[in-house]
Amino acid sequence: MVSFRFLTILVALSAAVASASEVLDARLEKAKALFQGRLDEAVASIHRRLDAKETQARGRGDKKLVDQIKSESKAVDESLTLPASVDVDQQVSEIRKAKNAYVAEYDQVIKECLKAKADEDANAYEKERNDFEQGFLKKYHGISGALGTLWVHPKGSFEEQSSGDWIESLNENPQIKMTFQSQNVKRMNDHIILQDPRRKCTVWIQPDRCVVKLGKAEPRVFYNGDWRR
Repeated sequence: MVSFRFLTILVALSAAVASASEVLDARLEKAKALFQGRLDEAVASIHRRLDAKETQARGRGDKKLVDQIKSESKAVDESLTLPASVDVDQQVSEIRKAKNAYVAEYDQVIKECLKAKADEDANAYEKERNDFEQGFLKKYHGISGALGTLWVHPKGSFEEQSSGDWIESLNENPQIKMTFQSQNVKRMNDHIILQDPRRKCTVWIQPDRCVVKLGKAEPRVFYNGDWRR
């Protein structure tokens, strides 16, 4: 027969676990709200710049530019494709910081779960984090090149390091890694350009493919893949 004291201990432990989980969930909800607020403000700022540019274009009677701005504004809303008619580097930087801060909060929560031996919770939070990163880049594919940090293909991956360098890794030879230094990296709206002058190699990482040019050879598709974060 189970003692009343034992049942009391079980209930207390269950309540403690539930309480800890609720605290972590609350932290992530707060981080999500902060991320969404910063994202919304950055997008609103892009639209304000476009509106100001449109006002100038209308004042000059520049219909071509007005039509371009209207198209760019729609693309910002649909896929966060960055406009060419105005400078939005600051806004992109804010979006990257907001996204990275939200992901960093998930990483911290996962670490705390592992320290507490709550492996199931850690796995669940890891899945949530990965789903968010993949979902974000798919929803806002227009900015994938400006935000992506890990592009995966069947034979390996390209990943940005904290230094700004990019490393290419191959599954069959994981000990061999090729580095593209940060000064030779260019982020565009929907793709990233990696260059290695020494090897005379240029890589274009696009949302669904990787195009490579070696020396004087014509560029060709080397891999098909996608952004994972």
